[in-house]
Amino acid sequence: MNTVFPGYHFQNNAGIVFSDTTIIRSGTSQDLYNGERGAIDLEASTDPIRNISFHL
Repeated sequence: MNTVFPGYHFQNNAGIVFSDTTIIRSGTSQDLYNGERGAIDLEASTDPIRNISFHL
């Protein structure tokens, strides 16, 4: 989830919930810029990311 690209961001949503999700062996150690990335990637560069919940 990110706000890097143009388009609708997360300003007006009522909430996005992630629940009952299993992530196994995800992420990378060599992304486009040769950096590490986690399985869950949040990046807010133009607008804040709002109303997101992760329920374990």
